[in-house]
Amino acid sequence: MATPTTSTKPIPELSNLADGLNVQQREAFAHTKGAALVLAGAGSGKTTVLLRRIARLLSEGVPAERVFVTTFTKRAAQEMNDRLAALLGEEATKGLWIGTFHAHCLRILKKEWADLYGKEGGKWDLADEGWQKRVCRAILGKPDDYAKLPSPPFAQNMRMDPKTALLAVSAAKNQGQGCEAGETALARLYPDWEPPAVENVAKFWRCYEMAKEKQYDLLAKVPARRLDFDDLLLEAYNLLRDNQTVRMRYQDLFDYVLVDETQDTSTVQWEFARLLAERHGNLFLVGDVWQSVYGFRGCDPRITVMSFQKAFPMGEIIRLPANYRSQGTIVTVANELIAHADLDDRYRLLMETTRAPGRDPGLSQHVDAEAEAAHVVERLRDMLQQGQMQFREFAILYRANAYSRAFEDALIAAGVPYQITGGTGFYNRREVKDLLAYLQLSVDPYSPAGDEAAKRVLNIGSKRSGKTTRFLGKAFITQVEALQAKWSCSFYEALKRGSFKTAQDVAVLDFRKMIQEIHDAGDTATVRLVAARQF
Repeated sequence: MATPTTSTKPIPELSNLADGLNVQQREAFAHTKGAALVLAGAGSGKTTVLLRRIARLLSEGVPAERVFVTTFTKRAAQEMNDRLAALLGEEATKGLWIGTFHAHCLRILKKEWADLYGKEGGKWDLADEGWQKRVCRAILGKPDDYAKLPSPPFAQNMRMDPKTALLAVSAAKNQGQGCEAGETALARLYPDWEPPAVENVAKFWRCYEMAKEKQYDLLAKVPARRLDFDDLLLEAYNLLRDNQTVRMRYQDLFDYVLVDETQDTSTVQWEFARLLAERHGNLFLVGDVWQSVYGFRGCDPRITVMSFQKAFPMGEIIRLPANYRSQGTIVTVANELIAHADLDDRYRLLMETTRAPGRDPGLSQHVDAEAEAAHVVERLRDMLQQGQMQFREFAILYRANAYSRAFEDALIAAGVPYQITGGTGFYNRREVKDLLAYLQLSVDPYSPAGDEAAKRVLNIGSKRSGKTTRFLGKAFITQVEALQAKWSCSFYEALKRGSFKTAQDVAVLDFRKMIQEIHDAGDTATVRLVAARQF
């Protein structure tokens, strides 16, 4: 074993590291050898326990580079790293493998592919969201629109939501499935789908994988082999599984493997962690099957967490039931609701409250989102008028960003100040601002507001054909602004009167025709916004 790294800051004594931990937390903190599953509910202090356990291992002489830690998000990983550095000193944590599964897999692939294949091993690019949008549009598009592209994978003339298709593909890949058996994998994942839907998405999947090959990467400026985020997991897992030399290298590299948020690991991530810990068996898992939220991505705690005892017959299950976050009534209601879930009793966790009961929660049902928002704001104003609370003491939680609009409308109408936390307000979102700009141009393109609207959306690509027909750039906008100043007219009028290069003239004509079509769609804002979305 390598010599432990020396810290510039003394590592705390073991007794200090355990200060403030309850009995169950100390049990998890003290666990060292073998597999362990820590069932930790919300507000149970699981992150503190996980960090203290890592700190204990390092303080006992385990070199940081022999500890592998993975968590759910990049932000969570950075926070854990910062807290460890604050606890132990930066020198003591240097070399620690801490990050998301995707980050770890990317790191492994870069090194191992370079060693195995030389320069060719590094010749690939990420299939990011922008690339996926372009390629999906081309795969699903009509042959006439993509006549210059090979078919397959492009121009398949299929009607489906690309986001739904990509999500289904991602879910299947996260369970370790390949497109060769796409129909079988998708039918198992989505038993309610009709056979034609399964066949179409399976066909899309095969085309999507083909489009990631370098010879078909024709919509990129520099063609390259593409890997999406799911490929990072699959390729790294397959490499460790199939290449004994590489597998043994990483199994020998790590003495301890720790996984946070285990309930939301996919089958591939679960098997990857098991493979890393196969030789020494020191796999420390933290999670709670009640908090699993990524089933739509193919993550199923029944396949991963709830198979723990089958995978590790001698493994230890430790429960952290104390909830330090929520009032007692909330904990009680949560326990009663989740008791109806279809879970293996061996993995159930009955949370215990540590705080006073607090107010009883209320439940109200409404006909639509607007009625719900109006009710919430009315309740808020009643409590304000009674002098019970102040604005800063209220918080409104909603499931997805799309639901913010109804609440924002109700708050604005009531004159209630608010701020969006952890996201962007509905009316500040780029796509909403773009649609409002199109609406403004369809009403009055010659006003000062029309000037700003035209500048905002002029460079947004038209969907009229297979490739972007309109990206004129900032220099073109500056050119039109000069004409606007020269002629003392609106920006839109300068666009109409100006004489530009042939390609620019075509793009301007396309833009003006689109604005006219939005105007002609109808007299109401609703129909015009619907029309704008088609472009």
